[in-house]
Amino acid sequence: MRDALTLFLEVSAARGAWEAALAAFHTAASTTNIISTTIARRESLIVTSAHTLLLTRILAQAGQWQEATRIVNTFNTSNTSNMNNNNNNNNNNNNNNSGEEKKMDWRYLSASRVAMMAAADAGCWIQACQHLQEVHKSLLRNNCRELNVQTERNLFANTFESNVLSHLPEAQRELWLTAVHHIRCDEKNDNKENNNNNKQEEQVEGMISITNNEELLHIQYKPKERYSWLQALQILTTMPNPNAISIHIVMEILSRQGRRREALRVLTEFMPSHAISPTITTVKRIAEAANTMRSLDLCKVLLQTLTLREQITVDAAIPLVLTLQRLGEWKCCLEWWNSLPNPTNKKNNNNNNNNNNNNNSNNNNNLERLRNHLKLSSYVAVCVARNSQCWAEALAIMQDAKVNNPPLAVLYALRAMRVAGNWEIAVYLFQQERNVWENSQVSLQIWEVMTRQNAESWIPLTVLHSLRTSSGKNK
Repeated sequence: MRDALTLFLEVSAARGAWEAALAAFHTAASTTNIISTTIARRESLIVTSAHTLLLTRILAQAGQWQEATRIVNTFNTSNTSNMNNNNNNNNNNNNNNSGEEKKMDWRYLSASRVAMMAAADAGCWIQACQHLQEVHKSLLRNNCRELNVQTERNLFANTFESNVLSHLPEAQRELWLTAVHHIRCDEKNDNKENNNNNKQEEQVEGMISITNNEELLHIQYKPKERYSWLQALQILTTMPNPNAISIHIVMEILSRQGRRREALRVLTEFMPSHAISPTITTVKRIAEAANTMRSLDLCKVLLQTLTLREQITVDAAIPLVLTLQRLGEWKCCLEWWNSLPNPTNKKNNNNNNNNNNNNNSNNNNNLERLRNHLKLSSYVAVCVARNSQCWAEALAIMQDAKVNNPPLAVLYALRAMRVAGNWEIAVYLFQQERNVWENSQVSLQIWEVMTRQNAESWIPLTVLHSLRTSSGKNK
């Protein structure tokens, strides 16, 4: 005769009320632990593996793969502890019967298979792999020769191979196939094989950590879904060994969906708590995310955190400056630029600190390259020129880099003056540096800036007419 919990779970399944079924299961489980005064009362309320399997199927059908995974993991933990207690008690009485106490419940394998399929259907490959990992561990530690267990082992292995394996990286598939083969086959647990089993378990754990990023990549490249950012964060927070690559992928997913607050928490809370050291690519992704989401907070974290600030390269600086420009934060941009080391002091600094501070000198070299980059300095100049009173600072920003391409530097300076609305300085540069740019490849672009491209909006008509007249004569 079926007990009350089974009947309630079946009725809940028929009505699609998985929340009610889950609540009833937890209530019965907690009651089982509290009420243990008599054997009859404990047996009438005990939650069995049949209940666990039934609830797992209900949750999987409702698409609640996370809840299904928790139920399976809880059942596995309690089942393992019960077996250990039974073994300790029975070993004192009869050592010959210890093998009989280490039987695996076939319903655990069945529930794990159902939860694994639910996770795979949701695209959560790492959780599916973790189910195989747990089953693999259980089989390594137990002899499972019952017919039902053998049948479930084959079903589990076949399901993983057909539904999950093709989504994993090719480099890992051979190792996963080894674990699948072990689940399919019945091997004895003797002393000689214990070392091999331990090695297999370590290999599976290592593959789990690699597969984390693969699942994040799957979320990154698949069509955007409404809550894919939440799924990515859940994977990141449950990863055993997150690394900088994990941060790169998650930051791109978050920026693609405009999750500013979550991206900020990843930088300020998750990375420090997990001791993840930022790389050049990390800083680049942060800057790109700030530019995509127009996030001033991300920019401030990037500039105020020393470990991140030291890793800023040209590829990261350009989106960073563009963000500050769009947000009108010219003062913040100017302060950062002025804090960069001066390239003119490069030789002296290297001579004095050559043997003592190699790391610091390398960081200084990277930062000095920023000041020597003409395109980057032009972006900074345009950002600063948003404040019309800072036109002199905007021109000074390009002093270190203009030697690399003087004609192009003139073009960038004129564009900065256009942003500042300072036509007098623009005309002065245009005429004063004429011998520099007149016969260069950018001469036509310079004429366009000064005589066309809506020049009437910032140059007086009389001056503009004079420039256009001289332009016609030159042509």
